[in-house]
Amino acid sequence: MVVVDVRSKMAFMASGHILRAVAATWHDFSDPTSGIKGLLDPDLARLEKKLGALGITRERQVVVYSNPFDNWGDEGRMYWMLNYLGHPNVRVLDGGWIKWSAEMRRFECGPANPRPAVFKAQVNPSLITVKAEVRALIDGPHPQTVLADARSPGLSRSAPFLRRKD
Repeated sequence: MVVVDVRSKMAFMASGHILRAVAATWHDFSDPTSGIKGLLDPDLARLEKKLGALGITRERQVVVYSNPFDNWGDEGRMYWMLNYLGHPNVRVLDGGWIKWSAEMRRFECGPANPRPAVFKAQVNPSLITVKAEVRALIDGPHPQTVLADARSPGLSRSAPFLRRKD
């Protein structure tokens, strides 16, 4: 099993982490050549190398956690990314770091010592949609589909191409 702490690197080092956890944020897997923040790196070889360096393989279960009160769903982003890359066994730790530490469970401080491994992606393209597909959902009648915007109200108002259909 590989436990992945997706809090900031500073939180991982300073406040401690679950025993033998490795540290990674979704930023580590973002496209370094894009001017748009948050796009997944399209270079599969680079993603495979980074995941392998964390000790992640398709055969090892992955448990992802964060501080649910201190992020923007980072554990969900990591969960989605690993599923998109074909990992068959990813879980999110309910309650994350807050619950773990409140229950006074064992933890450690300091750097991670992952066991490097080989991760081979098997992309699941059904987990990504593109702008044209979203536009088609907005513009046409699609009674079986719900488009949910999970951003905060302030952020969701800033998308000029979306219009409410109440």
